Formats: sequence, structure tokens, C-alpha cells
Amino acid sequence: MKINFTLRPRALKQLALFTLSTLFAVFGYCQKSATFYAQQGLEQVKLKNYKEAIKLYDAALSIDPGIATAYHHRGACKARLNNYTGALLDYNRAIILGENNYEVYYNRGVSKYWLKDYENAIPDFDIAIKINPKIIDAFLFKGYATEALRNLKEAINNFTAAIDLDPQSAEAYGHRGNCYLMSGNYQVALKDLDKSVAFDSTLIPPRDARAQVKYMLEDYKGALEDFNWVFSKEPNHPHTVFNRMATKLKLNDREGACEDYHTGLKMGEKVNEEMEAYCKDL
Repeated sequence: MKINFTLRPRALKQLALFTLSTLFAVFGYCQKSATFYAQQGLEQVKLKNYKEAIKLYDAALSIDPGIATAYHHRGACKARLNNYTGALLDYNRAIILGENNYEVYYNRGVSKYWLKDYENAIPDFDIAIKINPKIIDAFLFKGYATEALRNLKEAINNFTAAIDLDPQSAEAYGHRGNCYLMSGNYQVALKDLDKSVAFDSTLIPPRDARAQVKYMLEDYKGALEDFNWVFSKEPNHPHTVFNRMATKLKLNDREGACEDYHTGLKMGEKVNEEMEAYCKDL
């Protein structure tokens, strides 16, 4: 029985949006009241009061709708609240009004990514990288987008660029290892996934991918160890239960395999006639 390969969504250490590292720019000749509301909005951002910050940016923009940075920062607040469609509209307006730093393009690309508009996210990451070639997150997210599009060669190149910037990036090694896994290059994948786990032992996807690699390399005991760890963190994930069941079958652990099979059925997995016959007396 083959295990079920699944490209799983990544937690990514909450890399969904760029931290607002650039403080609010000087408004110059904007109306004083608009400046006041925008600055108060920034203060609320620092306190992570994103809903209140949005209200203040709304007030600023109602007075002076030409403040590009206010649109950018309001968009970032919306993104923090998972309103990626609203964020995208604000980023678009900020760029039209002249906002031209790498953050706005990076942020817009991230919103497109979370909206699963992977193809259109990539050009934004390219612009961000052109403006600032040292921004590792842009390489990571461009890699995530190309990985999602199954352009594995390009994804590997982006994760390699991220590793060049941060040789201890568990995320980059984990995703590059997953790309090698999907490409069938299991030995290279194992090296990357080992590094990912070594740099951050709390990440679940690299451990799951490493279990899959070990399975394909017929290291069933090693695969089972990793699947057990993943299951301890995600006990309600059918993908993990199925793969662990397949591994136990390879180890001739009939009782354990049948236990996982029945657990999978409770999770809504379909009945398998072969497994029904195999587990009939248990």
C-alpha cells in the first residue's frame, strides 16, 4: 500500500504578513487633523489594536484621501485580521498613489498568496526582491507560491536563495526538502528535512515530510517514529493516520494497522475492502 502524499499548508511561523518595520512617513502638507488620526492609527498598530487602528485610518483618509502610507498601513491592519481582500484593495490604492517601497509589494503579494492567487503574487515578490534583495521573506513566499503551483524547480531555487540569506532557516530547508520529496529526490530531501527539524523541532510539516521520505527509502521504523510524533501533535488529521497505517502494514503490525484503519473510518475515511478483510477478526 502506497502512502498518501499531501502538500500540506504551512504555519510558517506566522509569516503571513510583513511586520511594519517602517514607521509612518512624514505627511508634509497634509491637513493636520488627517496627520493626527494617521499617527494615532500607528500607535494602535504598535499595540496590536488593529480594529481601532483601521477606524483611525478611516478618519484620516476621509479628510485626506491622498495619503498613500495610510492606505498601506490600513491594508496591513486588515491583513492582520485575515481580511486579505480588503487589504489587497488598500495596497492597490497605496501603489497608485505612489507608495513604492518593498514592503507594500511584499504585503500585497502575501495577501494574494493567502487568497490563493499564486500566479499574480509572484510578480509582487519579484518587485520586492528587486527593491530589496536581502528580504528573506519575499524569497520564502515566492517559494511557497511556486511550490503551490507545482513549479518545483523554481521553488527550490527560491528556497535556496532564502537559505543563502539565512543558513539556519528551518522553513526554507523544510519546504525545499518537501519539493525534493515531491520530485522523487529522496536522499537530498532527507538531508534538508533533517536540517529543518534540527533548527526547529516544533514544526510539524517538515517532520511529516521526513516520515514520508523515510517510508519511500524503506526506513519504516524511522518513518513510524516520525509519524507517531506528528500524530501526537495532530491526532485528528486523516492524512497522518492513513500514512501511519501504511507504515505499520510494512512492519507487519497488523493490530496497529487495523487500529489506525478504524480510527480513519471514524474520521470519515472511506471503507477499504482490502483492509476490511485484513482486519476482519480484530
